[in-house]
Amino acid sequence: MSEKKIERYNFKRPDRISKNQMRSLHFIHDRFARNLSSSISAYLRAIVEISLEDISQITYSEFLNTISDPTCYVAISMKPLDGLSAMELGPGLVFPIIDRLLGGVGRPMTTSRPMTEIERKIIQGV
Repeated sequence: MSEKKIERYNFKRPDRISKNQMRSLHFIHDRFARNLSSSISAYLRAIVEISLEDISQITYSEFLNTISDPTCYVAISMKPLDGLSAMELGPGLVFPIIDRLLGGVGRPMTTSRPMTEIERKIIQGV
């Protein structure tokens, strides 16, 4: 049986991704956005349009500095692939989804506040 080779990866100083790999990532993320758009539309019973805005390579610390507080950070299974993927959903997206699921029209929050335990349970179901 062949053993898997584990390579170290430095998240503080990531290696640059080639243009071919970036094109592949763009295609994968674009397809994910289209699939997510149709799935969320069906789940919320409303028209939801999701499109890929940009692909860029940044360090993990730079990413952490860009996310809002509060935020919803989730791990997603990528079957049939092994492992998990991370997805960050900001309050501008999370609160309208929760509002829609609870019978509202999906309005965004006007003031920033932490999610309640009930809201966290609802968004975990999504």
